[in-house]
Amino acid sequence: MSEERTQKLNDLGFVWRQKSSRPTDTWDERFQQLVSYRQVHGDCNVPQSYKDMPGLGRWVNRQRTARAKNELGEERVAKLRGLGFSFNTKNFLWDARFQELVRFKTETGHCDVPYGWSENKELSKWVQKQRYLYTLKNRGAKSNLTDERESKLKSLGFVWNASSTSWDTHYNALCLYKRRYGNCNVPRPYQENPKLSNWVYNHRSEYSRKRRGLKNNLTAEREEKLNAVGFSWVLKQKTNPDVQEHDERDDVTSSPKRGAEWLESDDRTEASDHKRQCAEVRTGSSPVPSSCDVPQKARPNLSHDDDQVMVASQLLNLRALF
Repeated sequence: MSEERTQKLNDLGFVWRQKSSRPTDTWDERFQQLVSYRQVHGDCNVPQSYKDMPGLGRWVNRQRTARAKNELGEERVAKLRGLGFSFNTKNFLWDARFQELVRFKTETGHCDVPYGWSENKELSKWVQKQRYLYTLKNRGAKSNLTDERESKLKSLGFVWNASSTSWDTHYNALCLYKRRYGNCNVPRPYQENPKLSNWVYNHRSEYSRKRRGLKNNLTAEREEKLNAVGFSWVLKQKTNPDVQEHDERDDVTSSPKRGAEWLESDDRTEASDHKRQCAEVRTGSSPVPSSCDVPQKARPNLSHDDDQVMVASQLLNLRALF
């Protein structure tokens, strides 16, 4: 802009930089939102993902940062503290996770967050850490688990010893799986929760043993609980329903590779037996079998495939006799 135009605007009293009262208004508006949030949730730990009041979570974090840099006026500090606001970042993170655990219990009825839970991996890690800190505290070692935090977790029904309720923990994880996928057919392997996958597999094995009258660890109570969630004890095989179950060794053609391997195995076994018989002949402990007198060159020159077919044919003929 030319000096001439600048001078003309100055002569008119043009204000080049206008002071805005918006920042103050914004702070007060956000503070009122925080008041509303506390009335509903009972604390000031607004998660950044809070959708009802977009941006409030980031604003809360900025207040802590400003306080740490001595950039937050004492008046605002007093107002926030009067609301129960915590400027301690560590306390804030703990309280935020605790509120997530409260919401988890409200939805599921328990505090057993599955190990490596994909919907909230940070909460899963936090739960494991609280159990570890509790163990350290009971041993007299250094621990960040204060009496106040321990009391809050106990009031929520938190289970400190996960191993004592391992069955219930896996059962609850299975319930979460069903709520997510609509069934209890946890694949094996299941990368998200390998322990759950093995747990499901083992229970099907125990059920099979129970049906056969063998020793098992499946109690009637646990079986009933699994039945209540629609647990499938026997998975349906993806085969033709008209074909009856049979031993894989009875059908050498069901899998070409498997059949060939089996035929080769039996062929090698037969050859081994033949060599043993010939060795016994040489020592005089067995009569001479006719096959031992046949020179190697006189035997038919069969290819590997022809040899397999011949052996398979001989086996089928033998089965027909029985």
